[in-house]
Amino acid sequence: MRASSRFSLTGGSKLGRRTFLRFTAIGFCQLLSPLSVAGINHDQALTNTVLFNPAAHDSPDKPLLTFRDFVQDFDPEVERRLYQEIADRQDLIEQLKKRIDFKSKLSMKVDDIKTKLLFIPELREKYAEAYLAYCRKAVAFTCKKLNQPEIYRRIVPLTRPFPNIPTKTVTAYLVHRLIKEYVATCTFTGEKGASVRYKISGAFVSRQLGAVDLNISCPQPGLFSLERTPYSIWQNDAASRFNLIAVPMEESLHFILGESTDKHIAAELARGKDLTVFAVQQIADHWIAIEEAIVGGILHRILEDFIKKYEIPLSPAAFNASLNQKKRLAQYKYRARGVWLVNRLGIEKTFHYYKSDPMMLVSLLTKNQER
Repeated sequence: MRASSRFSLTGGSKLGRRTFLRFTAIGFCQLLSPLSVAGINHDQALTNTVLFNPAAHDSPDKPLLTFRDFVQDFDPEVERRLYQEIADRQDLIEQLKKRIDFKSKLSMKVDDIKTKLLFIPELREKYAEAYLAYCRKAVAFTCKKLNQPEIYRRIVPLTRPFPNIPTKTVTAYLVHRLIKEYVATCTFTGEKGASVRYKISGAFVSRQLGAVDLNISCPQPGLFSLERTPYSIWQNDAASRFNLIAVPMEESLHFILGESTDKHIAAELARGKDLTVFAVQQIADHWIAIEEAIVGGILHRILEDFIKKYEIPLSPAAFNASLNQKKRLAQYKYRARGVWLVNRLGIEKTFHYYKSDPMMLVSLLTKNQER
């Protein structure tokens, strides 16, 4: 989800694994091209309040503030970065060869990852005002299309470290950039069975423009608890106008539809016996892919209506590009079919079925495809 939701399975016996549910065109795009905003006039059409100029060169790189200190967090984006870091560290590979005497085969297990979230605030007043105005407008438009109350208690630009995060309401935090710092403990094992543990640290700019996290905890065997993190962080530092426009809508849809998804994940977990971590992951992955498909289909229709109403110059090719970008990722394997399904049933019927009895939609989405 999440723009990105995320699923994590944690418990007292190292039950630690996490997978993403996010809008791929947002989550996996290049972010390091600045956003330029000008012409703010809230009485004009929305498209005249936010103008994007990828050639701008005044994107800030400070101050760097802390959103959340280090916590145990098996974040898939961090894990991917960790594996990339290790693959690029020839010096580490040489050290491992000396320590555990491996020649060609090396296995690695991530024992623990702690992640710290930092951010660069958007302190340029005209940028911050325009992006905030857009997010509020996009969220209101999305909720109205689904006849739902607005889900965010606050949509707020972050300018101070360590925000006080409400637990009973949902908050969207707006930043310029999000940075993830990590410390990981890994065990490396050679082909002869010798092993060694290393601590590896690093930091990078997140490529996720937005995300919604789903946490599944297992406090005791056979008992599971599901909870969505009551906040989402949205970056405005985007190379693509389409990605930036989609983030607030995408994340809102995940919050709105997530209640139904979580209910069905919980039901399957309750029916299972002696579930392994892998089995729980399979159940969650299946429903995450279903939610992504429905969110993607509804998002496609809402975006079409939105850009038409506000006369935003966005080419239909942007929609096709986002779908093509997702094809290689498992959590989006039903998304193209989700777009087809919502075009066939319409937003209202699709939303009703997903909230009340989604199995008919599941059947249509997964027809002729492997679970």
